[in-house]
Amino acid sequence: MEWNPALSTNVRVLPAGYRVKIPADRSVEPIMEVAQLNYQAPAPRRVASAQPQQRQAPKAQVIHHRVQRGETLIQIAQRYGATVLLTSHYMEDVAALCPRVVVIDRGRLIYDGDLRTLSLKVRPDKRVVVRLERPVPAAELSRFGAVISADDVRAVLQVSAAEVSGAVGRMLAALPVSDLTVEDPPLEEVMSELFRGNRAAASG
Repeated sequence: MEWNPALSTNVRVLPAGYRVKIPADRSVEPIMEVAQLNYQAPAPRRVASAQPQQRQAPKAQVIHHRVQRGETLIQIAQRYGATVLLTSHYMEDVAALCPRVVVIDRGRLIYDGDLRTLSLKVRPDKRVVVRLERPVPAAELSRFGAVISADDVRAVLQVSAAEVSGAVGRMLAALPVSDLTVEDPPLEEVMSELFRGNRAAASG
């Protein structure tokens, strides 16, 4: 006979298998609520999933749930002094919620530390996002950095972190700038370059 317990039962029984003791004053309900699984608590664990609900939901609603889930995760970590292990396809979630990042590639630890240090190590440059009052040729924009993208009203340039202050000053003086922001490289690109560099070093 196959044992296929309800999700709520499985969540309470599983820690015992790993000899993890849950204090009597702590409840699993907040965790299940964060994972959007509380409404499926009576269901067999094999059919419980938050994904179908998210696929059918409008994008704005999914983003709202992600923000709400992130806030609740932070509250749980602070309240219980808990370590939260987050896996996510959304790098925005990782950047917003994870003070420490552990990166494993093919079973080997390749980074353990904070995101800021990782970004500076892998991609020591900045993205300068410029909004323009009129179109500027890409050739002119390239005087200030590598042009990532450009259209009639917006341009994104990649500039070395050491040179970003001077480049911004020159852009403000020479270009019809209506708005300008300096950003870190996208985390997806940082991670891709980290893996690429690690595998190149391993093969070489």
